[in-house]
Amino acid sequence: MSFGRKRGADEQKAASSIRKVTGSDELLSALGEGPAIIYKHSNRCALCFRTLKEVQKFSQRHPDVPVLMIDVVKNRSVSNLVAEEYHVVHQSPQALVIREGVSVWDASHLSITAGELERAIA
Repeated sequence: MSFGRKRGADEQKAASSIRKVTGSDELLSALGEGPAIIYKHSNRCALCFRTLKEVQKFSQRHPDVPVLMIDVVKNRSVSNLVAEEYHVVHQSPQALVIREGVSVWDASHLSITAGELERAIA
């Protein structure tokens, strides 16, 4: 017996294109010259699940843009590195657009939408 709604093929594809990173070396090596999204998420936060849907929607529309997800509870040191490296105050949920090693946009909470992410990478 299954509770809840089954994810469709498009949702599964979008979810699978979001790469979970657990270490600082892994994060830094995944960032290229083009735009990339860093998404900080907590499984303890209901709002994070709402914004995760927006990030998944973005990822589905832009599979060529790397989306790197950090679990802020399990990987707090990586989350802290992002805050320090990109000069942002830690938030959860939080999204940053990184281009050529620089944070060119960041948002938190309900400001994280697929549309805002698309505008930020344009």
